[in-house]
Amino acid sequence: MKKSLVALAALVATGAFAQVTITGGIQTGLYKAAGTGTSLVGTDQNSATNVTLTSTEDLGGGLKATFMGQMRPNAADGTQGAYNYYEQIKGAISGNFGEVAFGRFTTFAGGNGGGIARIFADDGALKAYSGTPSGSGRTSGQVQYTTPVFSGVQAGFAYVPTTGANTQTNAGVKYANGPLTVSYTSSKNVGGTAGTDADEIAGSYNLGPALLRVGQTVNKSASAANITETGYGVEVPMGAMTLGAAYANNAGGTSGQKNTALQARYALSKKTSLIAKYLGKDASGTKTNGSFYGMQITF
Repeated sequence: MKKSLVALAALVATGAFAQVTITGGIQTGLYKAAGTGTSLVGTDQNSATNVTLTSTEDLGGGLKATFMGQMRPNAADGTQGAYNYYEQIKGAISGNFGEVAFGRFTTFAGGNGGGIARIFADDGALKAYSGTPSGSGRTSGQVQYTTPVFSGVQAGFAYVPTTGANTQTNAGVKYANGPLTVSYTSSKNVGGTAGTDADEIAGSYNLGPALLRVGQTVNKSASAANITETGYGVEVPMGAMTLGAAYANNAGGTSGQKNTALQARYALSKKTSLIAKYLGKDASGTKTNGSFYGMQITF
């Protein structure tokens, strides 16, 4: 047994095993979903609770191979919850030409609007602006190409080969330079449903005392009228405390729904924060609210 352990340690020390970086975090606390009136121990921002494994290998000649796998356990009981065993999984080759990736992961389009326009990039039920539709978020069975960054500009294209008219595509371009970030993305056959398309614009500007955000998604359907969703947000840092507020009209692409969200985060350290959130929803005259009080740790 001791000889086996010594041999294993020698293999690790000499790099016989590929190095794997482990990152992620957990968000947990007291959560009340809007409209239910039920308080539960859990999380609001689902992506905040994850364990991400990343392994990168230098192939030489400027080429690099990367594997990424992300698990998202339920913060209340540690089970798989509503997610796949690996909610994201990606294999990629990158170099001076950009990156080509395969698997299930957030598309270039999904990363743009959602990450730019939401306060604290919050993907939880308490977000005021839902941003990109589901087909432009994490998409299974895709191949994606992203360009290198040229003078702050980067473009991306994703293709999901399926049968017939349901083939999905999305493409986008993003400009980030100094305090300004803007993006435009267009998705076809969102979620694999023919005729369900979406266009989105998003932007943020850092004034210093405040970070301003705005986003708009036009959800298109072959069988129904288009739904336009617009959201506005602001984040104000004040030492260890950061306050955020957002408003969205037709939030989540639901006609007549309006959301107002408030968030406060107090940094206990670089990795640990206390969080308080409130969301007021008004869906065609029916008003509900939700809340979350807890903590978030990253590693």
